[in-house]
Amino acid sequence: EGRHAVGLGKRLTFIHDKWRSGATLYGPEEGESPVDVYHRANRRISSLVAQHPGATMLFVVHGRLIRILVSGWLGWGLHRMDSVPHANGGIYALDWKAGDFGLRGFNVTRHLRELKIPELG
Repeated sequence: EGRHAVGLGKRLTFIHDKWRSGATLYGPEEGESPVDVYHRANRRISSLVAQHPGATMLFVVHGRLIRILVSGWLGWGLHRMDSVPHANGGIYALDWKAGDFGLRGFNVTRHLRELKIPELG
């Protein structure tokens, strides 16, 4: 935030290339690494789920965070976070059993096609 967009594309490409190469401990200046993000978010979500056993819960998160969490929970490795398909408004349904998440729905977007939104313009 608060930075000029000039040169940002090259910087983001550099960061994403590092992560894809396996350098998931790398964090950009004034930012967190995927490993840091995973541990922080996983700890919080696991805590909330443990506090409400059997409850249905909804978490609304940004695309990068869902990619980090799902790649970690499924054991894919954080370097493969970009392999997690994602669409804005996509839904991931997970079950929590014995301290592990299991995936029931993966980037479900059917509900988006059913919306009746008039075209802008």
